[in-house]
Amino acid sequence: VPGHGVQAVVGGRALVLGGPALLRRLGVEPAGPLRAAVERAAARGQAAITMLEQTTPLAVFAVADDVRDESREAVRRLHEQGIEVMTGARVDRIEGENGRVAAVLLENGTRLQTDAVLSAVGVRPLIDFAPKLGLEASRQGIRVDEFFRTNLPDIFAIGDCTETRCLVTGRTVPGKLGSNAGQAARTLALNLTGLEKRPYPGVLNAVVTMLDGLAYGAAGLTEADAEAAQMPVLVSRNENTTLYDNMPHSDPVKVKILYRAEDHTVVGGEIMGRLNPAGFVEVLAQLIERRATLLDVLTMHYSSHPELTPKTSKPYWVFASEKLLFELQQPTPSA
Repeated sequence: VPGHGVQAVVGGRALVLGGPALLRRLGVEPAGPLRAAVERAAARGQAAITMLEQTTPLAVFAVADDVRDESREAVRRLHEQGIEVMTGARVDRIEGENGRVAAVLLENGTRLQTDAVLSAVGVRPLIDFAPKLGLEASRQGIRVDEFFRTNLPDIFAIGDCTETRCLVTGRTVPGKLGSNAGQAARTLALNLTGLEKRPYPGVLNAVVTMLDGLAYGAAGLTEADAEAAQMPVLVSRNENTTLYDNMPHSDPVKVKILYRAEDHTVVGGEIMGRLNPAGFVEVLAQLIERRATLLDVLTMHYSSHPELTPKTSKPYWVFASEKLLFELQQPTPSA
């Protein structure tokens, strides 16, 4: 519950851990060295977590979200443009003066003066009509089966108004992308016209984006997704190039691919560099949907040209997967 922290009894002592919201609720203000620790954490953009016994502060811990390896280059480029990135910094409240925004106060105590606030926190479907029609729905959208049928006869739903499930895990996940909607529309059309009875397997959220010339693409699960689904995965990362590495103007490319540990099937991947990653992401999505194995990927078809692709020995998904195969072939150290 926000503002109530985490409570535990340790050695007969009732202790609680929490942030600034907890301290305000209890009317507690750390003093002396503890106050200095809170201020140092705020200066570094970290969250200050205070441990209390009753209402007595005992210690302060500074906590910050780690920037993923795949994100460090994008964060560096933002810093070069004078844009500060503060990870793990939750907004406590927005302050105003004379009807206009004046500042944003973070939970770690940092106060950011500003005259505008832009919020990008995802989307929520506009489905107020659903209960009135008797349609089953959740906060994520109208519930449909694999043929986009709702709980009402002859009523179908697709797109951003629907609840979506992950193709790999079957878990409910956000999936409000135009590409997902287009795929769903074509699948529904096949079924409604009788050309084929084809169930929709779920979303892979294949995405591409770009920041200052640096492009990023991904499909399927991330490591965090796999952990949330309690799915052990094998992760292989590799450095590559946009062109043959002996060609001028060849830029570095970072590639990551995830395999289910149980059966070595592809479940996700990411690619980042100065290239158009869309085609490679679409190939990755096909590998995931068709449950390609590590050996399938190692022997897949690919194209090669010195001025268009990495070296013929280094196709992106294959080269990253080779590294994993070599690691799996290493003898396990005896106890």
